[in-house]
Amino acid sequence: MTVTISKKIGNANVLLTLFIIALHTIGDDYQYRCVRWLVDFSVPTFFTISSYLYFQIFELSFSCFWKKLISRFYSLYIPFIIFNALFIPYIFVKISILHIPNTREVSMDITDLLGSIFFGYPTILNGPLWFIKALLLFVLLAPVIGYFLKKSKFFSIPLVLFGFILSFYTNYFQFLYWVPCYVLGCYFALYEKDIIQVIEETKRDAHHKLYIVVLFLLYAVISYSIIDDKPYDYFFYYCHRMIAPLWVIAIYSAYRILPNSMVQKLYPYTFFVYCTHTFFIYFSQHVLVLLIPELNIYIIKLLVFVVSTISVFLLAMVVSRIKPLWKVLNGFRTRK
Repeated sequence: MTVTISKKIGNANVLLTLFIIALHTIGDDYQYRCVRWLVDFSVPTFFTISSYLYFQIFELSFSCFWKKLISRFYSLYIPFIIFNALFIPYIFVKISILHIPNTREVSMDITDLLGSIFFGYPTILNGPLWFIKALLLFVLLAPVIGYFLKKSKFFSIPLVLFGFILSFYTNYFQFLYWVPCYVLGCYFALYEKDIIQVIEETKRDAHHKLYIVVLFLLYAVISYSIIDDKPYDYFFYYCHRMIAPLWVIAIYSAYRILPNSMVQKLYPYTFFVYCTHTFFIYFSQHVLVLLIPELNIYIIKLLVFVVSTISVFLLAMVVSRIKPLWKVLNGFRTRK
């Protein structure tokens, strides 16, 4: 991975974290479908980036597999346990004090709670952590994907097709649903030099940036018109999700979306923000509706996004000052 790619990933990480907050702010409400179309770029791209990072240093050996498994134990599983456990008092506040309905049917039975904290079963207490659970399960599948793509880059085609077939038998919250993203990330890691060469050749055209924008806008109009009034499990919406990382890569190959100064300040906190942001969304929305019930629903959603984003990043900055705690919560990552 080059320094440029590393910076691009950091930039995308911040942008997509903001997309995630927006995604959970608007929920599944059809009146926000046009926004949902855009912010749905976040999850598939995060899976693709995670796969790309996994395959950066990869070999078909037990020692490599074990090393990566241990690494994910510290960076993903330990935070998974902690952030699930931290949501027990939040759930109590949500149900008993804020009187928000328990729509996810979280069981408060001690056996179920322990299963939820350690294994995400029968449910994941902290909803967004389904993504962390999926990444932990991906580690078990990764050597298979790596094996075939190391044999030949053309194995990516049947693997992606296999992923599309699996989409009919799995759902958004199951790790096999995202197989095409894993394959794409693996492909970009193993054949990075080839991809960079293609991008550099494209950049020789003075109008390449304009072409990317025009093609993206054309894709936006066509894809949105196809999936506009369809349910989220509609197959073409699945196709849109799987194509999304390619657009992110194409756009970032030509543009830097967020200013570097902003990325440098916010990037160290994105993992923590992802794991905690829903509390701020639900809480701020509840408070705003109570205090200003006459506000237009679109204004409320916008305010919820702004308030929850500022609040969760400020909390992350405060917690980061408690170094030992921050190290554990941040999955023992070396960044701040």
